Amino acid sequence: MALDHQNLYDEEALRVEEKKELPDELLTQIAYKLIDIKDYICFGAVCKLWFSMFINEIQYHIPQQVPVLMFPDDDEDTQTRRFYSLTEKRLHHSRLQVPQNRIVINSSCGWLRKPCIGLAMRGAFNRLAYCKPGDTSWTHIDLSYTNIEDVTYYKNQFHIEGDYYSCDLKDLQHPKVSQLGKLPNVFWNGPIWNYIVESNGDLLVIARARKWAYDYDDQSYLTRQFFVFKLDPIELKWIEVNTLNGYMLFLGQNSSLSLLASDFPGCQPNCIYFVDDQNQTYVDHNIVYYGADPRQRKPEPHDMGVFNLVDGSFQPFYLEINKILPRPIWIEPTM
Repeated sequence: MALDHQNLYDEEALRVEEKKELPDELLTQIAYKLIDIKDYICFGAVCKLWFSMFINEIQYHIPQQVPVLMFPDDDEDTQTRRFYSLTEKRLHHSRLQVPQNRIVINSSCGWLRKPCIGLAMRGAFNRLAYCKPGDTSWTHIDLSYTNIEDVTYYKNQFHIEGDYYSCDLKDLQHPKVSQLGKLPNVFWNGPIWNYIVESNGDLLVIARARKWAYDYDDQSYLTRQFFVFKLDPIELKWIEVNTLNGYMLFLGQNSSLSLLASDFPGCQPNCIYFVDDQNQTYVDHNIVYYGADPRQRKPEPHDMGVFNLVDGSFQPFYLEINKILPRPIWIEPTM
């Protein structure tokens, strides 16, 4: 069978030309229906006209993305990272160079731009400190507030989880920290780590429960339960809930966030996506479960997965990981 290659090329050129001549309003409407950031990149790569529309307008309307998990490389290169996509369930081998001997963190508001103020936990006792663009060092706030477990920004104030505090940084010369209440009571015989995150306009505290190491369980490091509490803003009391109203939470030591699951195909509503926040766990994993002869042992799972708040089930993800130090963190894709 003979093919007329010239006609094929002409038809392809005609299809491209037709795409170029679509009305700008229609192109814009098409672009705003996209979800994944990769689709926006493909949109801008169609032709010069579409690229121009992307640069001048569409890139400023890209919706919030499902975070990806940033991992260290498997080899000895300490300056590159890999990414795992939850929706695609696969590892991306594209590399991101990061500064050596530096801590990389995410914020509760994604990538920060001027003007902004960052509040973080620093040092061995998780003391509060802030910085802003142009600062060369962190400024500690009140050294009496130590052992803080998490921080988030909610309703124009920083909210701190250790006990329950708020922090007003409008006057940087006199930061104001106020105790608003106590943490919710959790009845659990084992260690608990708490997170604080805004979800659908509510302030949540999530208690993550493990077993004691001396419970003679080889996997005592694994998370066994999550408890979720919502703040009553009037009574300043914590109310336990068993649903996230269709939202999903991404928990991590660097930052936590909440997204509506129905906005992202492949994501599960009322679920908590979590990664391990314990440095010692990663070290023990390499020593205990690989031993002197790694070929004779199957890797045990790291403490990361998906917890369904409605039925109480756990589902691990991406088990086959050898090296995982430093800890993985959630990163929100942006342009």
